[in-house]
Amino acid sequence: MDNGMKHIIFFFILLFFTSHLDAQTLSELQNERKKTEESIALTNKLINENKKHKNQELSQLKLINRKINYRKKLISDIDKENKTLAEIIEHKEIIIESYAADLESQKENYAELLRYIWTRRSTQDQLMYILAGNDITQMYRRFRYLNEFAGYQKAQATAIQELSHRLTLERDSLNLQKEQQTKLLAKYSNEREKLQSEQNIKEKQVKSLDKKEEKLRKQLAEQQKKRDELKKFVDRLIAEEAKKAKKTNMKLTPEQKLTSSQFIGNKGKLPWPVASGIIDEPFGKHKHDQFSRVEVENDGIDILTDQESNARSVFDGEVISVNALPGYNKGLIIQHGEYYTFYANLKEVYVKKGDMVSTKQSIGKIFTDNAGKTLIHFEVWIDFKPQNPASWLSK
Repeated sequence: MDNGMKHIIFFFILLFFTSHLDAQTLSELQNERKKTEESIALTNKLINENKKHKNQELSQLKLINRKINYRKKLISDIDKENKTLAEIIEHKEIIIESYAADLESQKENYAELLRYIWTRRSTQDQLMYILAGNDITQMYRRFRYLNEFAGYQKAQATAIQELSHRLTLERDSLNLQKEQQTKLLAKYSNEREKLQSEQNIKEKQVKSLDKKEEKLRKQLAEQQKKRDELKKFVDRLIAEEAKKAKKTNMKLTPEQKLTSSQFIGNKGKLPWPVASGIIDEPFGKHKHDQFSRVEVENDGIDILTDQESNARSVFDGEVISVNALPGYNKGLIIQHGEYYTFYANLKEVYVKKGDMVSTKQSIGKIFTDNAGKTLIHFEVWIDFKPQNPASWLSK
């Protein structure tokens, strides 16, 4: 095989694997876009529920902001998906062009073969060719050659049919992907229009809130006071657990060590403490979305979800505490070896202290307030220090 042919073969092998990787990436991007669309749908639902209640302007603005961020992400997702699809189409067109050229070449070769057979079509010609051999061995070889030649003819015809069929499939696939790209481009344009509309709504909402700043600042101060009270309460619970462990010189069992290892091994992949939800308030100390002079501090994350939703354990573990909480109804702590997860604002608790729970097991019903807001407060702890839960949960 000459170097030119080797380069051609290498090129098509590389093209095949590149196309395969592009297709895999496209599937991942489509899944990512679907998740973003689900988040937008849930946010829309929460916005519509929020409209039914008075004095929820801040909540409404926060939800609009979340939707705008999700919309921007969706537009970015669509753009990435479109670019990947364009690469797949380009690769597909190269493959189709190659198949078409190969098919044309095979048809020409086959036509040449048929012409050759036509000139030696009679049985008498074939018999004379065999008998013209110098000896029995040569005559046998000529007989085998004619049989193999006939087999080669059939194989060529079959190869042409298969290649023609493959070419048809590739062209059909290309047409579908081009249709998909057309729809994707239309969706991209549509989502940008929606984004502009949502940004206009936000501007009107902001102007309306500016007139009520003093009243809203008091609301935010009350909310932060509740968080501070919850923090003190949880700090005390965690400190008691630490004191108990130190007093008894308690060490992790082999099973707890394994749980710890599995818990940290699933960082960024843990299921959410709700079946579906959006983060209403992020972790840590940060400026308020609307009022930059207002500072919010949160040891966990607050997640908005559907009414009547259940809270669920994010990993296997043991319930070590169930309590009534200041300003957050009921809550519980689950130990996962060295790690702890805390779930607050539950209307009902389905488990008790000492229970072993499994991943995604329902552990309580989430409380819905008079404004129709269904919110769970969730924390993750290691060495009795709060971590950012968002970095532990699946994206």
